[in-house]
Amino acid sequence: MEMRTLVLIVMLLTISSASFSQYQIIFTDPEARDLGELVSFGNIHNDNSAVYIYIAGNWFTFRSPYWVRYYKNESRYDSLPHYGYLRGGFCISTWGWGTTGIGTFAVSNTDTNLVLGLYAEGPCGSPEGGSYNLISYNSGQNISNPLQTQNGVMRSFDIDPFNDSLIYGAGSNVYEPLKFWKSTNKGHTWSSLTLGGNTYFVSVKVNPISANEIYYITRDTIYKSSDFGNSFNSISENPGGDRRSYIDSVDGTLYLTSYNGLYKSTDGGLNFSLMNNYNCNVLLIDPDDHNVLYLGVYYSGLYKSTNAGSSWSKYFDAFDSSLSVTGIVKYKNDGDTIYAANNHNVYKIWQQLVIINNSTSQSPESYVLSQNYPNPFNPSTKISYKLQMPGYISLRIHDVAGREISSLVNTRQSAGSYEIIFPSDNLPSGVYFYSMYIDGIAVASRKMVVLK
Repeated sequence: MEMRTLVLIVMLLTISSASFSQYQIIFTDPEARDLGELVSFGNIHNDNSAVYIYIAGNWFTFRSPYWVRYYKNESRYDSLPHYGYLRGGFCISTWGWGTTGIGTFAVSNTDTNLVLGLYAEGPCGSPEGGSYNLISYNSGQNISNPLQTQNGVMRSFDIDPFNDSLIYGAGSNVYEPLKFWKSTNKGHTWSSLTLGGNTYFVSVKVNPISANEIYYITRDTIYKSSDFGNSFNSISENPGGDRRSYIDSVDGTLYLTSYNGLYKSTDGGLNFSLMNNYNCNVLLIDPDDHNVLYLGVYYSGLYKSTNAGSSWSKYFDAFDSSLSVTGIVKYKNDGDTIYAANNHNVYKIWQQLVIINNSTSQSPESYVLSQNYPNPFNPSTKISYKLQMPGYISLRIHDVAGREISSLVNTRQSAGSYEIIFPSDNLPSGVYFYSMYIDGIAVASRKMVVLK
């Protein structure tokens, strides 16, 4: 009875919105710093089994930025991935002080030892703030600047997903003409073309189904190469005015996210259709079904389309409305599980709810929350329950201190029988409680044990 009272108090003090999916918070920065991008590499062509989480630095508290690597299959974190290659720093110079570190990077799909990143010096390199690239062929143990002898820098780059000897990039140093860079030997030597556009608003993308096609996208114009980046033609205006681009690995469809909507081209960038008018930030094309899209929207939440963007519905809205979705990841052959981040947390989100019988003519005789099976368990257990009549159902997991660690159900359901799979994932061994609420009233609570 004391535990149920504690759980109920926690629930009354927790402000949450309706959620259309089940979720777990799998990462929060220990120092409560903002999170940036959430990215993965190799999730289409080989299983890298990891996601990368960017932790922002703070000039005023002398905290340097860094990337954390989360190993999905092992439910563990590495704060020094690639031998510290992704760990930032803090600097003080005559120009001022600030944070330094890798802001964006790429890992080869065919050789995960090949890592290429953009290192920002903050104000320490020059009054304008310097940047340069760092490449490693042994997962970060040894690094070098591939463009040092040519006084160049790539602010956007892409590695051919099937042949990592081919690397492309674009950028320039401050006040210098924008260049397109190409390497045919894994970054050991480079050739370049001088192109138009603003150095801070440029994107380079390889077409994964036609590797000879390279897109070079600026805020105003979309350029395209059909000869592996040897020459480019201006093919259309950039309708969204932003540089984030995504290419479908099945049919080559090009998507552009922007502040005024999601744009889609099915003819190689010649013409675009506006698919919605959301304030878009990030897009994920499902690696198992290219018609399924997940869209992170500024200050709104996570949306899903099952028809390649023709229509949308909110998929997950447990995010704080004042925060933005900063990244979405999904692994191939991983069911309906996705990983999404906002500025504070990384969430594991899934929809493995099975309705056994929702016919009101055969309603159960009472509210029943069954004991999970197996128990103790690892890596997952099944929780079953029955409803006498329709109601707003919440099924939540708490630890022994009453802290909520996962929300499995939070929606209106019809009378009937249900079962749900709960994975232990990154939970440590110990005692946990799962409680069912109907229309805000606690009706049942049971104990379960994670044993690893």
